Amino acid sequence: LSSSNPEQKEAAVVIQSEYRRHRASREVNELRQQKAAVQIQSAFRGYRERKSIE
Repeated sequence: LSSSNPEQKEAAVVIQSEYRRHRASREVNELRQQKAAVQIQSAFRGYRERKSIE
Protein backbone atom coordinates (compact mmCIF):
# COMPACT_ATOMS: atom_id res chain seq x y z
CA LEU A 1 0.00 0.00 0.00
CA SER A 2 1.57 3.22 -1.13
CA SER A 3 1.12 6.12 1.26
CA SER A 4 1.22 8.53 -1.68
CA ASN A 5 -1.81 7.02 -3.44
CA PRO A 6 -5.03 8.44 -1.96
CA GLU A 7 -7.23 6.05 -3.98
CA GLN A 8 -5.53 3.04 -2.39
CA LYS A 9 -5.91 4.59 1.07
CA GLU A 10 -9.61 5.23 0.46
CA ALA A 11 -10.10 1.68 -0.82
CA ALA A 12 -8.34 0.27 2.24
CA VAL A 13 -10.53 2.35 4.55
CA VAL A 14 -13.69 1.16 2.78
CA ILE A 15 -12.62 -2.49 2.97
CA GLN A 16 -11.70 -2.20 6.65
CA SER A 17 -14.92 -0.45 7.61
CA GLU A 18 -17.05 -2.97 5.72
CA TYR A 19 -15.21 -5.85 7.39
CA ARG A 20 -15.73 -4.29 10.83
CA ARG A 21 -19.43 -3.78 10.06
CA HIS A 22 -19.75 -7.39 8.92
CA ARG A 23 -17.98 -8.69 12.03
CA ALA A 24 -20.14 -6.56 14.35
CA SER A 25 -23.29 -7.75 12.60
CA ARG A 26 -22.22 -11.37 13.01
CA GLU A 27 -21.54 -10.82 16.72
CA VAL A 28 -24.98 -9.26 17.19
CA ASN A 29 -26.61 -12.25 15.49
CA GLU A 30 -24.67 -14.67 17.69
CA LEU A 31 -25.79 -12.81 20.81
CA ARG A 32 -29.42 -12.91 19.62
CA GLN A 33 -29.15 -16.66 19.08
CA GLN A 34 -27.65 -17.15 22.54
CA LYS A 35 -30.41 -15.09 24.13
CA ALA A 36 -33.07 -17.07 22.25
CA ALA A 37 -31.50 -20.36 23.36
CA VAL A 38 -31.48 -19.22 26.99
CA GLN A 39 -35.14 -18.21 26.75
CA ILE A 40 -36.11 -21.56 25.24
CA GLN A 41 -34.15 -23.46 27.89
CA SER A 42 -35.68 -21.38 30.66
CA ALA A 43 -39.21 -21.91 29.35
CA PHE A 44 -38.64 -25.66 29.06
CA ARG A 45 -37.19 -25.90 32.56
CA GLY A 46 -40.18 -24.01 33.94
CA TYR A 47 -42.57 -26.28 32.04
CA ARG A 48 -40.76 -29.39 33.26
CA GLU A 49 -40.80 -28.13 36.86
CA ARG A 50 -44.52 -27.33 36.72
CA LYS A 51 -45.26 -30.77 35.29
CA SER A 52 -43.28 -32.49 38.05
CA ILE A 53 -45.30 -30.71 40.74
CA GLU A 54 -48.61 -32.08 39.44
